[in-house]
Formats: sequence, structure tokens, C-alpha cells
Amino acid sequence: MPRTKVLDPIAEFRHALLDEKSQMEWERRQSEPPPTIGTGDSADQAAAFQEQFVTLQRKDQQAIKIRLIDAALSRIETGEFGLCLECDEPIAPARLRAVPWASYCVACQERQDAGQGSEKARFAFSP
Repeated sequence: MPRTKVLDPIAEFRHALLDEKSQMEWERRQSEPPPTIGTGDSADQAAAFQEQFVTLQRKDQQAIKIRLIDAALSRIETGEFGLCLECDEPIAPARLRAVPWASYCVACQERQDAGQGSEKARFAFSP
């Protein structure tokens, strides 16, 4: 019977986080700089402004995700990975498999999204 290699779950999460970070950094390097708003009629300028806005928004979202990944990698190093920043309870493995940079359990994430998180959790990561 052939042996299957079983990786440490934390090592698997670290690998997934590093892969995702590499992908985000590659996408940021490959993305075109936002177009400059130059001459042209008002419709051309409006289109260029909208494209510039979307490009900058995408770059901001990528930067936030990279910071979340870095925070998760830091929690791996300190042994706090997989624990909710709000309630200190374990985050469900299924949630971590889907979003390995998750900082909160589902219930606490819902409270954060509704603006009802605690001060402790609110300042644990500031984008």
C-alpha cells in the first residue's frame, strides 16, 4: 500500500497564504498604471476618470488583501492562527480553507460587517 504524504494543516495554510500573496503581488506588478486624464471631450475625460478610479480601487483591494495575508502569516508564527481575534474561539476549518487569511469566526465577522465588533478587534488590523 503506497504511503500518502500528510502535511501539517498549518503548513498547508502557510503554503496557501504564500501562494495567494505571490499571486496578488504578481497581479499588482502586471496591472497597467491608471490612465491619465488628458485632453478630449468631456465623454472621453469621464471614461478615463472612471477607468482610473476602477484601477486604483483594484490596487487598493489588492494591497488590503496582501496586508490581511501578512497578518495571517504573522499569526502562524505566533501560534495564534485559526483563533478569532474577537472571541478567541477557533475559526472553523472550512472557513480557513475557503479564506485562509480570515481573522474572525463567522459570527464575529458578521458583527464586524455590521459595525458591531469590539474595540479590541477593530484595532487588530487597520487597512
